[in-house]
Amino acid sequence: MEIYALLFTFLSGILITIGFIMAKVSRKKKTFTQLAISMAFGVIIMLSFFEILKEALEILKEEMGSIYFVWVMLFIMIGVIFLKILDIFIPNHEASNESDNLYHIGVVSCVAILLHNILEGMTIYTTTTTDFKMGLLMVIGVGLHNIPMGMVIYSTLSKTKKTRNKKLVYLLLVTFSTLFGGLLMFLASSYITDLFIGILLCITLGMLFYIALLELLPELMEFKNYKLTLIGIITGIILFSISYCLG
Repeated sequence: MEIYALLFTFLSGILITIGFIMAKVSRKKKTFTQLAISMAFGVIIMLSFFEILKEALEILKEEMGSIYFVWVMLFIMIGVIFLKILDIFIPNHEASNESDNLYHIGVVSCVAILLHNILEGMTIYTTTTTDFKMGLLMVIGVGLHNIPMGMVIYSTLSKTKKTRNKKLVYLLLVTFSTLFGGLLMFLASSYITDLFIGILLCITLGMLFYIALLELLPELMEFKNYKLTLIGIITGIILFSISYCLG
Protein backbone atom coordinates (compact mmCIF):
# COMPACT_ATOMS: atom_id res chain seq x y z
CA MET A 1 0.00 0.00 0.00
CA GLU A 2 2.93 2.34 0.67
CA ILE A 3 3.98 2.10 -2.99
CA TYR A 4 0.52 3.17 -4.16
CA ALA A 5 0.50 6.01 -1.63
CA LEU A 6 3.82 7.36 -2.94
CA LEU A 7 2.63 6.92 -6.52
CA PHE A 8 -0.48 8.98 -5.75
CA THR A 9 1.59 11.80 -4.27
CA PHE A 10 3.74 11.75 -7.40
CA LEU A 11 0.71 11.84 -9.73
CA SER A 12 -0.86 14.73 -7.82
CA GLY A 13 2.30 16.79 -8.32
CA ILE A 14 2.68 15.81 -11.98
CA LEU A 15 -0.75 17.32 -12.69
CA ILE A 16 0.75 20.73 -11.85
CA THR A 17 3.21 20.24 -14.71
CA ILE A 18 0.36 19.09 -16.95
CA GLY A 19 -1.49 22.31 -16.13
CA PHE A 20 1.68 24.26 -16.92
CA ILE A 21 2.02 22.52 -20.30
CA MET A 22 -1.68 22.92 -21.09
CA ALA A 23 -1.45 26.65 -20.43
CA LYS A 24 1.50 26.83 -22.81
CA VAL A 25 0.00 24.91 -25.74
CA SER A 26 -3.78 25.20 -25.35
CA ARG A 27 -5.74 27.66 -27.45
CA LYS A 28 -8.81 27.32 -25.24
CA LYS A 29 -7.27 27.86 -21.82
CA LYS A 30 -10.42 29.35 -20.33
CA THR A 31 -12.64 26.41 -21.33
CA PHE A 32 -10.09 23.86 -20.11
CA THR A 33 -9.62 25.71 -16.82
CA GLN A 34 -13.37 26.00 -16.22
CA LEU A 35 -13.91 22.28 -16.82
CA ALA A 36 -11.01 21.26 -14.56
CA ILE A 37 -12.13 23.59 -11.74
CA SER A 38 -15.76 22.49 -11.87
CA MET A 39 -14.82 18.79 -11.89
CA ALA A 40 -12.46 19.36 -8.95
CA PHE A 41 -15.26 21.13 -7.07
CA GLY A 42 -17.64 18.19 -7.55
CA VAL A 43 -15.10 15.57 -6.48
CA ILE A 44 -13.79 17.52 -3.47
CA ILE A 45 -17.26 18.26 -2.05
CA MET A 46 -18.33 14.61 -2.36
CA LEU A 47 -15.01 13.34 -1.01
CA SER A 48 -15.10 15.69 1.98
CA PHE A 49 -18.58 14.78 3.20
CA PHE A 50 -18.91 11.14 2.18
CA GLU A 51 -15.41 9.84 2.88
CA ILE A 52 -12.97 11.97 4.89
CA LEU A 53 -15.43 13.46 7.40
CA LYS A 54 -16.90 10.03 8.10
CA GLU A 55 -13.46 8.46 8.61
CA ALA A 56 -12.20 11.33 10.81
CA LEU A 57 -15.28 11.22 13.04
CA GLU A 58 -14.95 7.47 13.57
CA ILE A 59 -11.25 7.64 14.46
CA LEU A 60 -11.43 10.64 16.80
CA LYS A 61 -14.59 9.38 18.50
CA GLU A 62 -12.71 6.23 19.45
CA GLU A 63 -9.53 8.08 20.44
CA MET A 64 -10.98 11.13 22.25
CA GLY A 65 -14.31 10.02 23.66
CA SER A 66 -17.33 12.25 24.15
CA ILE A 67 -15.61 15.57 23.31
CA TYR A 68 -14.32 14.33 19.95
CA PHE A 69 -16.58 16.63 17.92
CA VAL A 70 -15.02 19.75 19.46
CA TRP A 71 -11.57 18.53 18.45
CA VAL A 72 -12.81 17.69 14.95
CA MET A 73 -14.01 21.28 14.50
CA LEU A 74 -10.76 22.65 15.93
CA PHE A 75 -8.51 20.67 13.57
CA ILE A 76 -10.73 21.50 10.59
CA MET A 77 -10.28 25.18 11.42
CA ILE A 78 -6.51 24.68 11.62
CA GLY A 79 -6.60 23.33 8.05
CA VAL A 80 -8.60 26.34 6.87
CA ILE A 81 -6.32 28.82 8.67
CA PHE A 82 -3.18 27.15 7.30
CA LEU A 83 -4.28 27.66 3.70
CA LYS A 84 -5.53 31.17 4.44
CA ILE A 85 -2.08 32.13 5.75
CA LEU A 86 -0.45 30.74 2.61
CA ASP A 87 -3.01 32.54 0.46
CA ILE A 88 -1.96 35.87 1.98
CA PHE A 89 1.49 35.37 0.45
CA ILE A 90 0.11 34.75 -3.06
CA PRO A 91 -0.58 38.22 -4.53
CA ASN A 92 -2.80 38.84 -7.53
CA HIS A 93 -0.44 38.11 -10.42
CA GLU A 94 -2.61 40.10 -12.84
CA ALA A 95 -2.08 43.35 -10.95
CA SER A 96 1.16 44.32 -12.72
CA ASN A 97 2.87 43.90 -16.09
CA GLU A 98 6.42 44.61 -14.93
CA SER A 99 8.77 41.69 -15.51
CA ASP A 100 10.70 41.90 -12.23
CA ASN A 101 7.54 42.25 -10.16
CA LEU A 102 5.90 39.34 -11.95
CA TYR A 103 9.00 37.25 -11.34
CA HIS A 104 8.88 38.10 -7.63
CA ILE A 105 5.19 37.24 -7.48
CA GLY A 106 5.85 34.00 -9.35
CA VAL A 107 8.57 32.97 -6.89
CA VAL A 108 6.41 33.81 -3.85
CA SER A 109 3.53 31.89 -5.37
CA CYS A 110 5.78 28.88 -6.01
CA VAL A 111 7.04 28.92 -2.39
CA ALA A 112 3.51 29.09 -1.02
CA ILE A 113 2.34 26.31 -3.34
CA LEU A 114 5.42 24.24 -2.43
CA LEU A 115 4.63 24.44 1.31
CA HIS A 116 0.99 23.67 0.60
CA ASN A 117 1.93 20.64 -1.53
CA ILE A 118 4.27 19.16 1.08
CA LEU A 119 1.38 18.98 3.55
CA GLU A 120 -0.87 17.84 0.74
CA GLY A 121 1.52 14.99 -0.01
CA MET A 122 1.58 14.01 3.66
CA THR A 123 -2.21 13.84 3.75
CA ILE A 124 -2.52 11.93 0.47
CA TYR A 125 0.02 9.37 1.71
CA THR A 126 -1.71 8.96 5.07
CA THR A 127 -5.17 8.82 3.50
CA THR A 128 -4.13 6.18 0.96
CA THR A 129 -2.46 3.92 3.53
CA THR A 130 -5.62 4.20 5.64
CA ASP A 131 -8.09 3.61 2.79
CA PHE A 132 -6.98 3.04 -0.81
CA LYS A 133 -10.30 4.15 -2.29
CA MET A 134 -10.34 7.37 -0.28
CA GLY A 135 -6.76 8.09 -1.35
CA LEU A 136 -7.64 7.57 -5.01
CA LEU A 137 -10.58 9.96 -4.74
CA MET A 138 -8.42 12.54 -3.04
CA VAL A 139 -5.86 12.37 -5.86
CA ILE A 140 -8.63 12.92 -8.41
CA GLY A 141 -10.08 15.91 -6.58
CA VAL A 142 -6.84 17.56 -5.50
CA GLY A 143 -5.11 16.66 -8.77
CA LEU A 144 -7.79 18.41 -10.83
CA HIS A 145 -7.30 21.43 -8.59
CA ASN A 146 -3.55 21.29 -9.27
CA ILE A 147 -4.05 21.67 -13.04
CA PRO A 148 -5.24 25.31 -12.80
CA MET A 149 -2.48 25.86 -10.23
CA GLY A 150 0.07 24.88 -12.87
CA MET A 151 -1.60 27.32 -15.25
CA VAL A 152 -1.21 30.12 -12.70
CA ILE A 153 2.52 29.36 -12.40
CA TYR A 154 2.90 29.46 -16.18
CA SER A 155 0.91 32.67 -16.62
CA THR A 156 3.14 34.41 -14.07
CA LEU A 157 6.62 33.10 -14.92
CA SER A 158 6.11 33.13 -18.70
CA LYS A 159 5.91 36.93 -18.72
CA THR A 160 9.27 37.43 -17.03
CA LYS A 161 12.71 37.80 -18.60
CA LYS A 162 14.40 35.23 -16.37
CA THR A 163 16.17 32.24 -17.90
CA ARG A 164 14.31 29.09 -18.88
CA ASN A 165 16.47 27.05 -16.47
CA LYS A 166 15.31 29.09 -13.47
CA LYS A 167 11.67 28.72 -14.46
CA LEU A 168 12.20 24.97 -14.89
CA VAL A 169 13.74 24.68 -11.41
CA TYR A 170 10.72 26.39 -9.80
CA LEU A 171 8.32 24.15 -11.73
CA LEU A 172 10.19 20.98 -10.73
CA LEU A 173 10.34 21.99 -7.06
CA VAL A 174 6.58 22.59 -6.98
CA THR A 175 5.84 19.40 -8.95
CA PHE A 176 7.88 17.09 -6.69
CA SER A 177 6.99 18.79 -3.40
CA THR A 178 3.90 16.58 -3.07
CA LEU A 179 6.04 13.46 -3.44
CA PHE A 180 8.45 14.91 -0.87
CA GLY A 181 5.57 15.21 1.62
CA GLY A 182 4.68 11.58 0.94
CA LEU A 183 8.28 10.48 1.48
CA LEU A 184 8.35 12.31 4.83
CA MET A 185 5.32 10.32 5.94
CA PHE A 186 6.85 7.08 4.62
CA LEU A 187 10.01 7.64 6.67
CA ALA A 188 7.96 8.48 9.78
CA SER A 189 5.41 5.68 9.25
CA SER A 190 6.54 3.70 12.32
CA TYR A 191 5.67 6.67 14.54
CA ILE A 192 2.20 7.32 13.09
CA THR A 193 -0.72 6.54 15.41
CA ASP A 194 -4.48 6.37 14.81
CA LEU A 195 -4.84 9.66 16.68
CA PHE A 196 -2.34 11.34 14.35
CA ILE A 197 -4.19 9.98 11.31
CA GLY A 198 -7.50 11.30 12.66
CA ILE A 199 -6.01 14.74 13.28
CA LEU A 200 -4.40 14.85 9.83
CA LEU A 201 -7.68 13.84 8.20
CA CYS A 202 -9.44 16.73 9.95
CA ILE A 203 -6.76 19.18 8.86
CA THR A 204 -7.10 17.78 5.34
CA LEU A 205 -10.84 18.32 5.53
CA GLY A 206 -10.31 21.96 6.48
CA MET A 207 -7.91 22.39 3.55
CA LEU A 208 -10.40 20.82 1.15
CA PHE A 209 -13.21 23.04 2.45
CA TYR A 210 -11.00 26.07 1.88
CA ILE A 211 -10.06 24.95 -1.64
CA ALA A 212 -13.66 24.17 -2.62
CA LEU A 213 -15.51 27.09 -1.02
CA LEU A 214 -12.95 29.91 -0.98
CA GLU A 215 -10.91 29.14 -4.10
CA LEU A 216 -12.85 27.01 -6.58
CA LEU A 217 -16.39 28.32 -5.98
CA PRO A 218 -15.49 32.03 -6.47
CA GLU A 219 -13.63 31.06 -9.65
CA LEU A 220 -16.66 29.15 -10.95
CA MET A 221 -18.91 32.12 -10.29
CA GLU A 222 -16.73 34.23 -12.61
CA PHE A 223 -17.47 32.03 -15.63
CA LYS A 224 -20.45 32.91 -17.82
CA ASN A 225 -20.86 29.46 -19.35
CA TYR A 226 -22.97 27.94 -16.56
CA LYS A 227 -23.77 24.88 -18.64
CA LEU A 228 -20.09 23.90 -18.85
CA THR A 229 -19.72 24.46 -15.09
CA LEU A 230 -22.69 22.18 -14.43
CA ILE A 231 -21.32 19.52 -16.78
CA GLY A 232 -17.96 19.63 -14.97
CA ILE A 233 -19.50 19.38 -11.50
CA ILE A 234 -21.75 16.48 -12.55
CA THR A 235 -18.77 14.73 -14.17
CA GLY A 236 -16.82 15.12 -10.91
CA ILE A 237 -19.72 13.67 -8.92
CA ILE A 238 -19.97 10.76 -11.37
CA LEU A 239 -16.24 10.07 -11.03
CA PHE A 240 -16.63 10.00 -7.27
CA SER A 241 -19.74 7.80 -7.43
CA ILE A 242 -18.10 5.24 -9.72
CA SER A 243 -15.04 4.96 -7.48
CA TYR A 244 -17.24 4.89 -4.35
CA CYS A 245 -19.40 2.06 -5.73
CA LEU A 246 -16.45 0.04 -6.99
CA GLY A 247 -14.83 0.33 -3.56
